[in-house]
Amino acid sequence: MWLSASGGFAWSTCSTATGSSLGRVLLCRRSRIARRGAHGPRSGRGQSVDRSASVRTSALMAGGASRRLVRALVPERGPVRSLAIANLVNSLGDGLFAATSLVYFVRIVGLSPTQVTTGLALGSGAALLAGIPAGVLADRLGPRRVYLALLGIEGLAVAAHTLVAGVSSFLLVVVLAVVANRSTAGVRNGLIAAVAPLEGRTRIRAYLRSVTNTGTAVGAGLAGLALLHPTPAVLSGVLWPMP
Repeated sequence: MWLSASGGFAWSTCSTATGSSLGRVLLCRRSRIARRGAHGPRSGRGQSVDRSASVRTSALMAGGASRRLVRALVPERGPVRSLAIANLVNSLGDGLFAATSLVYFVRIVGLSPTQVTTGLALGSGAALLAGIPAGVLADRLGPRRVYLALLGIEGLAVAAHTLVAGVSSFLLVVVLAVVANRSTAGVRNGLIAAVAPLEGRTRIRAYLRSVTNTGTAVGAGLAGLALLHPTPAVLSGVLWPMP
């Protein structure tokens, strides 16, 4: 073994053989077995390539996780997604209305708290009686048509709250709004049965319930911001865009 001129190590193995006419023949074979730095640290370019590959891999993994999350939270395009969007907008308005209506009617319209709570109670009682007729209409006319009609009635009734000038007009619009709001629940179940397969209905109902809770919570939070400045313009602006 010796140190070669190129800086590596070389090994020499020699063997001899004899022949009848050729005499002694020397067979020598040298092979380089190592070079200084052959197994040392990678060059800067190699490290840069490794880092770039690692960054790309991390980005791909993050993108895949984001897509899976979106698919889990957002239904595929179709009737279920449309129903979820309508439910989200409706529950957002419910959260806004529940948190601001009493302040609006007492401080802006001039009704007493007793009159407001009485009107809401009458609306809830009427909604209990209206659920059955709404279901019958859904069976005859189709749940989708009745559901859209109820949403339209509710939106107009809630917007009409800004026109309330006394107890009579308040009772009219609040009863109409509460009846339409509560009736949509039963009709929505019929709509789910019409657009979803039997094995997926429970999952869809649970998903829509989560959407409802989320919309109501967000609406209540936005109402809290409006109540920081409970002026007639602010509270009326909260009521007008409601569905």
